[in-house]
Amino acid sequence: MGVRRHISEILVGFVLLVITTAVYWQVKGFDFIYYDDGGYVFENFHVLNGWTADGFKWAFTTQHSRHWHPLTWLSHMTDCRLFGLNPGLHHLVSLFFHLANTVLLFIVFNRMTGALLKSALVAALFALHPLHVETVVWVSDRKDLLCAFFWLLTMGAYVLYAKRPGIGRYVVVFLFFVLAILSKSMAITLPFVLLLMDYWPLGRFKRSRTDAESDSETDQSPRPHFQIMKIGRLLAEKMGFFGLGGVALFVAVLSMYWSKSADLWMVSTDSELIARAPVTCVIYIGKMIWPFGLIVPYPDLGKVQIWETTGALMLLTLISVVAIRWARKRPYFLFGWLWYLITLMPVLGLVYGAPQKIADRYTYIPMVGLFVMIIWGIENMMQRLPNRRTVLAASAGILLSALAAGTWVQASHWKNSITMLNHALDLDPYNYPAMCSLGSFLAKQGKFREATTYYYQTLEIKPDYAKAHTNLGAALSQLGKPRDAQRHYEEALRIDSSDWKAHYNLGNLLAGKGDLEKAIIAYKETIKIKPDHAWTHNNLGIVLIRQGKHENAIVCFSAAVRINPNFPEAHYNLGRALAEQGDRENAMGHYAAAVRIKPGYTKARRDLENLKQLKKESGDVGVPVN
Repeated sequence: MGVRRHISEILVGFVLLVITTAVYWQVKGFDFIYYDDGGYVFENFHVLNGWTADGFKWAFTTQHSRHWHPLTWLSHMTDCRLFGLNPGLHHLVSLFFHLANTVLLFIVFNRMTGALLKSALVAALFALHPLHVETVVWVSDRKDLLCAFFWLLTMGAYVLYAKRPGIGRYVVVFLFFVLAILSKSMAITLPFVLLLMDYWPLGRFKRSRTDAESDSETDQSPRPHFQIMKIGRLLAEKMGFFGLGGVALFVAVLSMYWSKSADLWMVSTDSELIARAPVTCVIYIGKMIWPFGLIVPYPDLGKVQIWETTGALMLLTLISVVAIRWARKRPYFLFGWLWYLITLMPVLGLVYGAPQKIADRYTYIPMVGLFVMIIWGIENMMQRLPNRRTVLAASAGILLSALAAGTWVQASHWKNSITMLNHALDLDPYNYPAMCSLGSFLAKQGKFREATTYYYQTLEIKPDYAKAHTNLGAALSQLGKPRDAQRHYEEALRIDSSDWKAHYNLGNLLAGKGDLEKAIIAYKETIKIKPDHAWTHNNLGIVLIRQGKHENAIVCFSAAVRINPNFPEAHYNLGRALAEQGDRENAMGHYAAAVRIKPGYTKARRDLENLKQLKKESGDVGVPVN
C-alpha cells in the first residue's frame, strides 16, 4: 500500500471514529438496565469479585445466562476490577469495542478490495445504523461486541495469510478464531465466511497465473476438475476451524440443555420455529431498510401464518436466484447475501433454541453482508450516471446524517431502565415482557405495591407467563400476603418447572411458615437447576439447623462460602454451626471472615469476641484467626 493510500486510510478511520463517538458519547451518563445487567454485572458476585481463581474457573464452566462465553465473563470481571460499579465507564468500554469494530471493518474490507470509499461506507453504515444501538448501549450485550472484535481480527489475519500462506500466519488466524468462539458461540459460522472471502474478494477459487499459462488469455472460467480440487484444498485448509466450531456448537447446546432451555438434539424439530425462520430473515431486512419501532424486549410475535412463511420463502428464493445468476459479474452480491444468511443461522432457532425469537442484537454481524450488497451494488448501477461521484457523495451524506440522528434518538431511550421500558410500552402497550420488567425494576426499589400493578397487567395479557407469577409472588410476600404469594409460585412452577426463582422463593415462604420438609424439597429443586446459588445453600442449612441436623447444615454452609467466599451471612452461619459442634477454632475463623467482609456485622463480632474470651479463659493459645 502506497504512502498516499495509507494516509487516506488513516484519515477515513479517524473520521469514522469522530462521528461514531459523537453519536454515542451520551452513553457515559447511562445507568445499568434492570434487564439482564443484574445477572451479567451488578448482581453477579462472580463478576463483582473481579479476577479470582474461582472466578476464572466459573467463567469457563458456568451455564449462567444459557450461554458459554468465558471471555465475555472475563471482560465484565475486568471492568468491575477497574471501575467498580460505575455504569458510565462500563458503557464507555462497550463503546470502545464498537469503535474498534468499525475501524477494523473498514480496514479489512479496504485491504481485501482496494475500494477505500466503498469500504468506508460499509463501515459507516455498520457504525451508525440504529439497528446496532442495542448491542452498543446494553452492557449485557458485550458478548456480541467482543465476538465481532475477534471475528474481524480473524478476517484481517486471514487476509495476510491468503497473500502469503505460512504456518505462523495460520496459527494467528486460528487463535483469533478461538477468541471469537470464547466470546460468543455465534462465531461458529466464521469458517464459512472465510470460504466466502476465498470466493470474493480474495479470488482464491481461481487458478494462479502458473496454472493458467496453458490456457487462452480470454478463457476466464476454471476447468471443472481444477475448481473442485481448488475448493477441496481450501476446505481442507479450514478443517481445524470447522472442528473447533463443531465443538463450540456442542458446548453451546450442552450449556442450554443444562440450563433447561434446549434439548441435546441440535436441530430444531419445532414446526413453528422452522416456519418462522424465513419470516425472521425478512423482518431483519425490513428493519434495516426502515429502522423504526426498535425495542427490547420484543414480545412474542404469535403463531406465524402460512402466507407469511410462503411469502418470505419466495422473496429469499428470488434474491438467492439473482445472487447466483450474478455470481460471475457481481460476486459481491452472492458474497453479501450468503454472509447474511449464514451468520444469521445460529439465532433463527434452527440449530438450537435462541432465548428470544427476534432481537436487534442478533443483526450486529449478519447485517454487514447486506451493507456490502447495497454499497457495491449501488456503485455498480450508477457507473454510467453523469456526475456519479457528486450524486453518490450527496446521497451518502444525507443517508448517514439521517441514520446518525436516528441512532442518537434510539440510544437516548437506553438512559436507564425506566426510559427503556417505557419506550417499549409506548410503542406497544401490550408488550408483556417489558411490562413485567418494569414491575421488577419498581420492586428492586422497594415499591412492591406499584410493582404488583404491572405484574397483574402482565398476567391479563399473558396468563401463562411464569416469570410474572414468580415476581408477583415475591412482591405479595413482601406485602404480607403469603397465601397469595404461594399460589402464584405454584402456578409459575406448573407452567415452568425449571423456574429456579419460583422454587427458591417458595422454599423461603415455606420455611417461614414452619413447613420445613416442603421447604427442603423446594431448596433441593432450586439447587438441581441452579447449583451455584449460594443463598439457597445457606437457607437450606438454616432449615437443617432448625431440624437439629448440624452436620448436614455444615455441608450446606460450606457450599455457600465455597461458591461465594465473600458471603458474610454464610460465614457467620457456618461459624455458629461449627461452634455448636465444638469446633471453636474454625468457628472463630468464619466469624472473623464475616466481620472482615461486613465490618458492621454486630452478631458476628459479638460471637467472635465471646469465643476469644472462652479461649482465653481455657488457656488455649496460638489459634489462627482469619
